[in-house]
Amino acid sequence: MMFKSCCAKRSGAYRHSLRSSLVRIVLLGILGFGDHAFADLKWEACTPTEVAAFENRIHIRCEQTLDDGIRYIALPTTDSGHASRVLTLMTSPALARRVLRVRYDPDDLTGASFGCQNRNCRRLRGVVV
Repeated sequence: MMFKSCCAKRSGAYRHSLRSSLVRIVLLGILGFGDHAFADLKWEACTPTEVAAFENRIHIRCEQTLDDGIRYIALPTTDSGHASRVLTLMTSPALARRVLRVRYDPDDLTGASFGCQNRNCRRLRGVVV
């Protein structure tokens, strides 16, 4: 009897751990941020003063300067569904003057390909409202 209860507890903990891992993997895949090394990514607080949508990108302008003079966090609109979901997430806090948490890589300069200038903008890798 004792053996069964011991294994049942482990089995439940194992299932919980596995479920948590799967949820993280699925969320990263849905958000489209799973293809980047997370060691270089930073989370920063951003109070949005501008949310904009352009043909090639969406972006937010942060009230405060982030790392190395970065004020804009942008995302290409090549995946319009993803861009639309992120735009929806960013708009409400901008209207309410709430702080967002944005994830980006300060060394990633690939945003220039969709209009995110290297001197003050970085590609969005995650956002939390």
